[in-house]
Amino acid sequence: MRCARLAVPALLSVMALTSRAEGPAVDPAARKLAEQELAAHGGAAAWEKARYFRFEFNVDFGERKMGPFGHFWDRYTGRYLVVTPGETGMSVWLDVNAPKDVSKAVAVTAKGERLSGEALEKALARAYGRFINDSYWLLAPLKAVDPGVHLSAEGERDFDGRKAEVLKLTFEGVGLTPGDAYWHFLDPTTKRMLGWEYVLQNTQPPATRWTWTDVADFAGLALSTTKKTADGKRIFFTNVSVNAPDVARALVPPPATAAPVATPAP
Repeated sequence: MRCARLAVPALLSVMALTSRAEGPAVDPAARKLAEQELAAHGGAAAWEKARYFRFEFNVDFGERKMGPFGHFWDRYTGRYLVVTPGETGMSVWLDVNAPKDVSKAVAVTAKGERLSGEALEKALARAYGRFINDSYWLLAPLKAVDPGVHLSAEGERDFDGRKAEVLKLTFEGVGLTPGDAYWHFLDPTTKRMLGWEYVLQNTQPPATRWTWTDVADFAGLALSTTKKTADGKRIFFTNVSVNAPDVARALVPPPATAAPVATPAP
């Protein structure tokens, strides 16, 4: 379903973040568990009201660090901004509902050069990959009942010394790598995510496990801002906000004050 393998071994993608619907074959027990998971992380009402998102995606693998990658999103319109850090970074404005439409995209390098042509197409593809990957790490518990998700309840298993209910997710016709498989480990009482495991498309078991921690409330949504592995790797989020007023302003790209510069995308 997902993986935009951008430079981190387990960077995952996401389906189109739209309305909820059953897949072609529904396991009633799994569907109920997925709905309980959604409710435990804020529920449908809070999710529908969450129009504007802002967050930064960070990777800390010890000696290897990446980010912060800045994200600004209007869920109601699909307008999106990805800010990649560093001297070779850039800001890319796009419409995630039309991810290949360069007429709806603007890319400006850290040096202020406005891209066009093939350079713009490459920048757009990378920015969309970041959206797919980074937003799913933040919002996965709210997406289990989305279109194209096949669910199965797999009973109880141990997760870091605790009992957990296991919900398996596979995918059809969504995301960048539909062959991925995920297992959500949920607290049996609260139904909140304790962590997940996954086996990515074109890879073999064993699954990769991440514990989800540092859950906080954002406009009624319960979101984990830190994910970590047993060997100390971390993926974490900073500057998270939901429905903050600055997002709408950030989503307006700068005017084209000069002819576009076809600088190769980094």
